[in-house]
Amino acid sequence: MMVVSWMIAGLVMALVVGTLDRTLHVSDPAACIVLAGTGLASYVAMCWLLDISRTRRRLKLGLTLFRTKLANISIG
Repeated sequence: MMVVSWMIAGLVMALVVGTLDRTLHVSDPAACIVLAGTGLASYVAMCWLLDISRTRRRLKLGLTLFRTKLANISIG
């Protein structure tokens, strides 16, 4: 299932970048920066939505732990 999630995330990234590439009318260096940023953002968003490597769950646990530690420091 993990490989399928990576393939879906990669396919969505390619479709987003390909569509934007056809409609983008800027110089080549600017287009490279915009397309690379868009590709990265869309891939990360799909990984977040598909919960690849349980990252979202681990991040949520880490933020909860950090929040608890921070609350305990301010009380004492």
